[in-house]
Amino acid sequence: MPPVASPTMLRHDQKTGLRLGLGAIAVGVLALAWELLAHQAPYTPAAIPTLVAPVAQLRSTAFATGLLALALVPALPHIAPRELPRWWVLGAVAATIAMLAVLTVCAAANVTALQLYDPQPGARRFVYARLVTQGSAALFPLDLVRRAMVRRGVG
Repeated sequence: MPPVASPTMLRHDQKTGLRLGLGAIAVGVLALAWELLAHQAPYTPAAIPTLVAPVAQLRSTAFATGLLALALVPALPHIAPRELPRWWVLGAVAATIAMLAVLTVCAAANVTALQLYDPQPGARRFVYARLVTQGSAALFPLDLVRRAMVRRGVG
């Protein structure tokens, strides 16, 4: 006889959300250390030659994404009584990883990826990559809001 699932057991989508949240926070911690080194005075032993703004964007996005994922884990059974489809979970993970990867590459290249007409060669590709990845990562929490509204009869 298969074991009966207790209310304290996490579903697969919740476990994945927990891992995603902790992974994003880990990226945020690494970006925080990177930002600390970027803030050091030039020509000191701890200084690294990088712009602070792109690293700060990575840090804040990673922490916000991780905290959002962790906050959604206990709410998932109320938002979606059945486990979310595997494609949905994989899409959310892929979009989040792609978003953090693009921000990491932008920080390493000293590009904020906010200027549509940046004189640096190739900077516009960073802007487009950032728009696509952050937009796709935003679709999944918005879908959860939609699901919650439909479940409550609002939408």
